[in-house]
Amino acid sequence: MDEIEYKLKTNTTVLIVNAIDKLIFSIQSKYKPADRQKFILENEELKFLRLKCSSPDPVVSLTACQGLLSLVELNILEIAHTMSTVVSLLPTAHNFSAIVSTMAGLLVLDLRPRLRANGVKGYQCPFSLRSPQHPFITVLEKNKQVEDDIFSQMHALCVHPDSLVSRHSPEMLRPVFLWLTCNPKLVTQSTRPWQLLLSLPESKAQSSLLMTCISCQQVSNPQLVERALAVYLVVADVVIYQQQTAVVVALLPLLARLSAELLTYGRDPRSCYALIKRCFGLDAAKLKCVSGPTLMLLAENLSRTPALYLYELLDLCLNIITKHKVSNVYLNSLVALSLQWLHRPSVLTTGALEVASKILSHYESVNGIIDINCSISHREEIKIDNFLYFQNLKSNSYFQNLVFTDGHLKVLCEILHTWERVQDNPAKLRSWLDNLEKCNSDVKFELLSFFVGLVLEMRLDEELVIKAIRVVVEMVGVKKELSVTVLPMLVYKMGHDPRPAVKLECLRGIPVMAARENVPVILSLLNKLNKNEGLPTSLLIKIYASLAEQQARCFPYLQELLANRAVRSTDSKWEIDIAIAIAVKRLCDLRRWPRAQHLRPSGPCGGATLWPRPVPGGRWSPDWERIEGRLLCKLLSEIPALRVATTEFDQLVGEGAARLWRFIAEAEQPAVIEAACRALAHYRTADYQLKHVPEIYRQTVKLPPSYCKTPIDAARRPEDVLDYIPCEVWPEVFKFTNQSALNGVQHLLESGREPQTASKLPASSVVRGIMDFFRKHTASPSYDISEAVLLSMLHTLCSDFPKPLPPMDLCFVHELVHRGSTWRAGCLSLASRQALASPSAKRLESEVTLLFDNLAVLCRTMPPNSVRPALERCLADAHAASQAPAPVEDLLFVKQLRHVWRVRRSTRPTGCCCIWAEYVSCCGALPTKYLERMTSPSGWWEVSGDLVRKCVSVRSSLAALTECTAPLLWLNEAIDVCATQPAEQEFSLRHIMSALRASDPDSQPTKDWFLQLMARAQVAFSDKLYICDVFMVAVIVLSGGWSFEPDVELVATSRQHRYHVLPAALYLLLARDAWKSVANEICEWVCHTREATRNELRNYQEVDACVALGRSLLPPASG
Repeated sequence: MDEIEYKLKTNTTVLIVNAIDKLIFSIQSKYKPADRQKFILENEELKFLRLKCSSPDPVVSLTACQGLLSLVELNILEIAHTMSTVVSLLPTAHNFSAIVSTMAGLLVLDLRPRLRANGVKGYQCPFSLRSPQHPFITVLEKNKQVEDDIFSQMHALCVHPDSLVSRHSPEMLRPVFLWLTCNPKLVTQSTRPWQLLLSLPESKAQSSLLMTCISCQQVSNPQLVERALAVYLVVADVVIYQQQTAVVVALLPLLARLSAELLTYGRDPRSCYALIKRCFGLDAAKLKCVSGPTLMLLAENLSRTPALYLYELLDLCLNIITKHKVSNVYLNSLVALSLQWLHRPSVLTTGALEVASKILSHYESVNGIIDINCSISHREEIKIDNFLYFQNLKSNSYFQNLVFTDGHLKVLCEILHTWERVQDNPAKLRSWLDNLEKCNSDVKFELLSFFVGLVLEMRLDEELVIKAIRVVVEMVGVKKELSVTVLPMLVYKMGHDPRPAVKLECLRGIPVMAARENVPVILSLLNKLNKNEGLPTSLLIKIYASLAEQQARCFPYLQELLANRAVRSTDSKWEIDIAIAIAVKRLCDLRRWPRAQHLRPSGPCGGATLWPRPVPGGRWSPDWERIEGRLLCKLLSEIPALRVATTEFDQLVGEGAARLWRFIAEAEQPAVIEAACRALAHYRTADYQLKHVPEIYRQTVKLPPSYCKTPIDAARRPEDVLDYIPCEVWPEVFKFTNQSALNGVQHLLESGREPQTASKLPASSVVRGIMDFFRKHTASPSYDISEAVLLSMLHTLCSDFPKPLPPMDLCFVHELVHRGSTWRAGCLSLASRQALASPSAKRLESEVTLLFDNLAVLCRTMPPNSVRPALERCLADAHAASQAPAPVEDLLFVKQLRHVWRVRRSTRPTGCCCIWAEYVSCCGALPTKYLERMTSPSGWWEVSGDLVRKCVSVRSSLAALTECTAPLLWLNEAIDVCATQPAEQEFSLRHIMSALRASDPDSQPTKDWFLQLMARAQVAFSDKLYICDVFMVAVIVLSGGWSFEPDVELVATSRQHRYHVLPAALYLLLARDAWKSVANEICEWVCHTREATRNELRNYQEVDACVALGRSLLPPASG
């Protein structure tokens, strides 16, 4: 040992190497495999060698470390033990280069054994960021000045002459790359690890590592956003130079989102804009699929960018739309958000507004908006780009990895993908937009750029455009600062869309925009419309009144409009008077102004001034009957709803009924007669007297014998004596009313006219009068009664009265059946309704043709055993006849089955739904302890699927009630029992989803229940996946992510869909202010569940994305 010690102090490299060699030889000669552990711990030469590894002399320490590697190669030392020994030398080491090189050598030596051990799985780095920590990371944390040595060894491993080592170097150094590129504590970061990573040969491991490193950049952290920009600049430079189009496509949306974050934190985004422009400079067709989403993301910057950066932003957008044809919704979004700058020009934005004007011109040329009167059909001639770009993006693995790095990007991509799939399916598109309209405001704010794109879509269906306008206006009502953005778009839409309904909806939204800074613009617009007579005065009054509600300084303009009593030729005075009355009432109720009487018009605004008088002679003018008669009938139909026990009401209802009877008898227009009949149907027969009925209908009425006991009594007029409407009146109504309005008369008499009697029909019965008249004239026909009148009476008798008619002889119906098909249908319908009470009607039971038409009635009036044989016989005969070749829709068997299905649908579900609603309401009124005992699975003798479904149905309905403090607690026991019943889990998820949609997502009880659900999943072992399903359903519903698809049921029925929507939904949920306090707990739970269910989960990417998106919302780490 003295000789070795002497040589090590000579500072001669050859002697030092010779000394270490002798030391290794000595260790090798004394080594015995049987005592390996004891030898490693007690051998003096080995201790001496480890000591020299920490020598101040760099040559000695480096050579000693090399000696340790030789002992590993000689199988004397183990790789893991030697690595631990080298790491333990760090506190006393003087030459870290030697330590790092030894670690690299040990990693190389460890490669081959692990490849042999893992087999098909390949090499996996045994170290991680934490435990067991990668030795290079340990060195970096001990001494940050050794980065150069670490980079040197990393580069050496990446370009190792052994291809096996260089090929596996990305995986071998994966934790180190992640630490160097993603460590949030390294605010200033070197670009060398990125350059090294990008210089590696392209492979699956290299691509995966690169995407992971990029996705971990915290662009939402104000302390790290510029570091993220530097990273993207380095990466983009390399991939542009290497022409890696797939990576460029994946980076472009992220760069657009990065520019938005730079603006948010007050940084200069122009370098990011320049980089995006360079990316689009690549001559690649694949960039077309990402140009639209990138354009929409850049357009969102228009609402927050300072004037200094506006030119570069608009110039970039113009460059994109001129170089790549984008779908209409993206271009519309850009134009809609650019209008706010064109609407308010400034000397600071002169150059930028020139570019904005070019963008607007491009939009108008694409949509054919050259002439303001351009029709929609002409615009549809412009070719529409409906290519499914997101299908290409889904096949881009880089984009699929990076889209999860930003929550807003993920949400927007989900919406745009759904839009591309359903835009050509009107039914699905309408259903999907209905879902988006019902979701919470936070989701709508995330999708503002999409909704404004729909508003400016010229080829979209009118109903859908109106729906989009309503959503945008609703957002302004919640967040007033959006009015600066939305108002110019509504004005532009109103001026360039020729559809009147769309213009009217834009006008209705104008008052909501009445923020302080918008009032002058709105008033200027309305004044122009008023001067040009572009709007009815009544509508202008309504809009001005709404403005006065929003802004008090608009009151003088409303007063000026009301003071102008000149009526235009295109206006109706009564419409203006009603509009004034409504406006005054609204304002007085809202503000209680002491001087509101100044708004009242100079003349009275009573009922007498609203309606014109009849022309001389008592007849109404034709213009009145055609235009306003139906409106007056509708007004008079409201009188019975005001019923009170006063003499004034009795007088009013009598006068109203008399006026309606005059309409029926004297009006010339059938539409007015039908309106009067429908209005009179709201009155009771006791509301009016015989004197109110026109004389033409009561000329056959005679006093009953009981009223004619003396000649003086018999001389009295019936209308002066009778206190009811005799049944003889009703046939006369059919005879002497305009025959073109018989449908209205029929409606009058079939609307429950019967008095409430028990056993027989009194003299005041409508049915009695019609039935007696009908039987007499069918038995002995009279030519003064037309067949149409008799058929109308028959159809009246076939109406659905409140209760069955009493038994009566219907033998005459059998004779009428043979008069033709029109009589046959009515006769069979009457016989079906009286089959239960009249034996003479049962003889028509064998009629087949119209039996199924009256099946719904027969099911209510006859025992099932009586109906069944006839149905079976008819179905059997029809099925036998259906074997002949004929179209399916024409088969009698198919028509009959369709009738049966309609009857089942119309009778059973309606009753069940009504009963169920009452049942749930009753359960909600029960004391909790009894309700808990009734529905708790813990009290069951055995668990069955039927009981589980009942429990879930009742408890989910109770959870949807909002009367109690924590309604979602009712779901707990239902969830526990369904965890053990796989067959009922989908059923339970559907009901849990309905309960969650009824809950308040931001309430404290909802958050407490959600945290309890996560705690329940941690203690569950055999049923974790079902609890995870409930967790995902809760996240998707509470966040509003259920609206991403037209089919809402997919949330409950498809686990794959839940995994797909979960990342974006979790981002939306944790972005809400009420949930930020528990974001850390939820992210930790997701991490724990991912590891605990790794053997069962199939969607690692989505679960990992949840963690990444959740952590991006956490506050930045300190230090």
